[in-house]
Amino acid sequence: AIFVSFDDNEQAYLKVLMDEVFGRENFIATIPWRKRTAKSDVPFGMSQDYEWILAYAKTNKYSSSIESNSRKYYESKDFPGRPWRIHDLTKQTTAQERPNSFFTIVNPKDGKEYPANPNATWRITKETLPQYMADDRIVFPGDYDFLKISRPVLRYWKEDDMKKAGDKFGRTSVSTNLPATIGMSQDGTKENQQLFGEKTFSFPKPESLIAFLIDISTQPNDIVLDFCAGSGTTAAVAHKMGRQYIIVEQMGYIENTTVERINKVISGEQGGVSKAYNWTGGGSFVYCNIKNDANIFREKVRHADEKELEDLLDQVLKSSFLSYRVDPKKVSKKEFEKLSLADKKRVLFDLVDNNTLYLNYSEINDSTYNISEADKKHNKEFYGD
Repeated sequence: AIFVSFDDNEQAYLKVLMDEVFGRENFIATIPWRKRTAKSDVPFGMSQDYEWILAYAKTNKYSSSIESNSRKYYESKDFPGRPWRIHDLTKQTTAQERPNSFFTIVNPKDGKEYPANPNATWRITKETLPQYMADDRIVFPGDYDFLKISRPVLRYWKEDDMKKAGDKFGRTSVSTNLPATIGMSQDGTKENQQLFGEKTFSFPKPESLIAFLIDISTQPNDIVLDFCAGSGTTAAVAHKMGRQYIIVEQMGYIENTTVERINKVISGEQGGVSKAYNWTGGGSFVYCNIKNDANIFREKVRHADEKELEDLLDQVLKSSFLSYRVDPKKVSKKEFEKLSLADKKRVLFDLVDNNTLYLNYSEINDSTYNISEADKKHNKEFYGD
């Protein structure tokens, strides 16, 4: 599954785009998340307090669920070792819609009759009633002192529930109405400040929100991917919840904020959802940088003076990252020298094939790049080579 968070400005456009990319048939739901309390100094006098989370998945392979204690099972002397629960024996169908379920049930113990409601017939049919009775699936008023019921109810055995639900037993379907325990942006900011002693990131998501999304869509040891890692909330929560994770971030704050946050999690920090998941610390992670290729050249161009730019022109014309659209024999060095500093940099940027900014895995054994044996081993393990 994929979850994408966005605000009112993009919600309509992103929904159409994601329908096109992932397929409308794979749309799961739009989850509203309250990010703040109402503000008064807002355009048009209306405070936009919600962000939206679009969820998509391969619908034939995915099912959300969340832990639930709503089902109450009973133990009774007549069925030792067989816990059971009760469920309403009626359903929202009329006698006209379901005539074979419109009949009177008679309690065999006392002869009391229970006629069907014409607007809510029985869940079973007259033909199947004998089998339900033989299987002790019908519970009548007075059968158990601890049950306060006025009409017959249906009995379900815990063993059957467990067999039917499999790994999903004890969990239930998810509502898009988020629990009241889900925090807002201000809670994410407080968590960030508690970790670092100051605000190091704007509008971080609260750990409770990310924990909810991970909980409803994954199992322990599943892999969680966040390609906009930001302050590292996803990684921190995934780590605490026993998930594997891959996060990606290109901004400069990754070492001082994102990586440092994961280090604090490993040390056992107790903010966010730590207590909810009995987190006390431990684990490890691997932090890698993408091997630069042409991107190193671009950085040199960005900081170069006039003389250095002329040397860089020679370098790019002989390099492996020269754009395939450029014929180096047709590049005039004399014309290049006449350009302003800004134009020279623009030309050099244009000469680079942007597909070579970083080193492709296929080039890992090229001795030109001096890739260490340790890095080669790590990459091969990562890609499963």
